[in-house]
Amino acid sequence: MDPEELDAWRARPGFPAARDAALASLVALFDANRLLLRLLSDRGRLIMLAAALHLDLSADPADPTSGLTVGRLKAIFVSTGLGSATRASAMIALTRWAGYLAPAPTPADRRLQRMVATPRLVEAMRTMWADQIAAVAALEPDLAPLPGRLAQRAVLAAFVAEVTRRYLAGFRFSDVVPELTAALDRNSGLAVLAELALAGAEGHSVSGLARRFGVSRPHVLAILADAQARGLIARDGEGLQGLVVLPALHEALDRFQAANFAFTAACARVALAAVGDFLRDRPAEDNY
Repeated sequence: MDPEELDAWRARPGFPAARDAALASLVALFDANRLLLRLLSDRGRLIMLAAALHLDLSADPADPTSGLTVGRLKAIFVSTGLGSATRASAMIALTRWAGYLAPAPTPADRRLQRMVATPRLVEAMRTMWADQIAAVAALEPDLAPLPGRLAQRAVLAAFVAEVTRRYLAGFRFSDVVPELTAALDRNSGLAVLAELALAGAEGHSVSGLARRFGVSRPHVLAILADAQARGLIARDGEGLQGLVVLPALHEALDRFQAANFAFTAACARVALAAVGDFLRDRPAEDNY
């Protein structure tokens, strides 16, 4: 994703409003679901959940070896450099405990360790992507019908297939905004910085942010310390004392959201092309 493409998105007249809407929707989603925040805050977990949903939605009923299995998900995790097989197993176990993945109800072969994405995961990911596409659609009106259509299995499957393909091909947001790498890798990191950039420090406290996003005070302080070290914020003391959001943070979030818009729009267009006939033949309320 080259700088010229990002600059083109940022130069659009409606970009600031669309950017703020997209960031606010992410903060609101994570604010309402702290456990999901913990699962999605780490880049590896986000890619793993997208891959899990893709494997489940692409399962072929005629092929009992297709779909989502523990082995297939672990192989994706390891082969893409997200972590070891041991870490993959731990993350799968956490995701199952959280109710986002479950054992297949009637596995044809228990040795395959088949799993399914639960309605909880489907709805959480659909909501997140629908909000992001809706923000993009403010700049790309032809994408406006897609958020509502993600409730249809074929549409969601086409979209998440392209999202997963790009992640597995090596796309990482941290490559676009390396100064946000630590925030992207910390639980609540991006959410905390986005909230401060959108609303400022006034009315917030370290304890309040910790409670809101389900992390500890030391964790929030670590997020702030890293942001300060990277020149994204300035503070007169500990915590939020004298905190000032510096232009560098707005610049980083601008580039992050421009990259997110470019990524989301590209995936949305591939999905629309893949299910064009389906959309013409099915009413919007025909959901799965």
